[in-house]
Amino acid sequence: MANIWNYNVVCGVLLTVISCFGSGLFQQTVMPGFLLYVGGNNKAVGFAETLQGIASMLIAFPVAWHADKYRRSTSIRFGGFLTLVQGVLFVWAVHVSEPGSTQSYTLLSSALVLSGICNGILGGPLTALMDDSVPAGSRSEVNTANMVGANVAMAAGPLCAAAFFLKQGNAWSIDAMKTVIIAGALINTVGIVFAMTMDDSLALKEDSEAVHLQENLLAVDGAPGDGEADGEADGSGKNGSKTTKKTFFGLVGPSSIPWVMFAGELVFAMGAGMTVRFFPIFFQNECHMSPGLVNITYASLGGVMALATIAVQRISKRTGRLEVIIPSLVIGVVCTALLGALKPFYTNPWVMIPLFITRFVFMNSSNALQYSITADYTPKNMRARFMALSSISMFSWSGSAFVGGWLIDQYGYGPCFVITALFQGCAIPFFFIIYPHVAKETTLTDAVEARKAAEEKAASLRNALSSPGMIRTPSIGSNKPSVKASP
Repeated sequence: MANIWNYNVVCGVLLTVISCFGSGLFQQTVMPGFLLYVGGNNKAVGFAETLQGIASMLIAFPVAWHADKYRRSTSIRFGGFLTLVQGVLFVWAVHVSEPGSTQSYTLLSSALVLSGICNGILGGPLTALMDDSVPAGSRSEVNTANMVGANVAMAAGPLCAAAFFLKQGNAWSIDAMKTVIIAGALINTVGIVFAMTMDDSLALKEDSEAVHLQENLLAVDGAPGDGEADGEADGSGKNGSKTTKKTFFGLVGPSSIPWVMFAGELVFAMGAGMTVRFFPIFFQNECHMSPGLVNITYASLGGVMALATIAVQRISKRTGRLEVIIPSLVIGVVCTALLGALKPFYTNPWVMIPLFITRFVFMNSSNALQYSITADYTPKNMRARFMALSSISMFSWSGSAFVGGWLIDQYGYGPCFVITALFQGCAIPFFFIIYPHVAKETTLTDAVEARKAAEEKAASLRNALSSPGMIRTPSIGSNKPSVKASP
């Protein structure tokens, strides 16, 4: 099997680690409070997020189409250059910001819009080129390593921020927040240099194609995968799927998996947007936590998430990916509802912090597995466009942030968290719909290796038959030719 750690993959992981460390300094813990300080209310925080999501969505598909049709690395380099420009603008906007200033809020929002544009340009082509460089059946390993690196980096970021705040008096001062945000933004732009060196010529060929489009893969039960086309087979499990017979009233087959996954992730994103950006403000205003405690809480998320991501990936190798994803998401949804229902315990950090960490881990530890399923079943010539669909999820995530801000201002944090849980619970059935068609990764890996071995055996036989040392002579008593070695 092809090496899963080629140059493109390594550069992509390095970008993730560096940018997550920079973002970890401020993105989740400090930036929402800073926007609240400058904008004046939660709706202002949500509106800025909405603008960023809209910008990402509008630019993502044209760029992804270009990347699928021409070269992914061209789009990545253009997006990288624009990211460097955006970093400078963002640092300047933060530096001149003043509390309650409309001009400052406008500058920050403009910088976030440009950030959304950069994310839209880079997101689809970059993840598609990484997927093009990984063979089917090995994507969860790469995605898990990427997630672990991201979580470790995002743990280190809040720890450094917590140490800085403690040194500055452990208060949410505007100057301390500016320093942390600017430092994180500068670090965040460094990783883009690695992405700009990625190259389409280093990607794989057939081994990275969609599972349901690869020929001669073995079925789950070990039978050769030579059944009929998608939707016409008798359920024998061609190309590693549990079945190729269409399910859900004849509407869903292996080729439908990326679309159904997107629908489920879209609903989850819309729910998450109503709460995720407001958790630091919730801890600050409702739970009365200090900056140091909030940053330490977020730092612990990274460490726990890194371990959980490794654990769920290894469990999925034995049981299957959806067998891990579905129960994890159910537990995460229940924890979100409990965060809203346990208002009497808001000021008790021994209740709220463990519950928040549990919710975060179960909701996000299976992200690498979800992404590997989408990548495994997405045709290679559409991969950038499909990865760009995440920009729609980002838009819904950002758009619902505005709704979440309004709900919190009108009714409080508890009702908003409960509504989020109910909304995200509606996404669980999408994963049951595709359950009959998603193969275990070990099945795909074994099938690819078996195919390679068969191809190598056939090639060796052809070489032996065509070598100069082999001559054909008529066999005695037969008109059929035989082969014997020449002296």
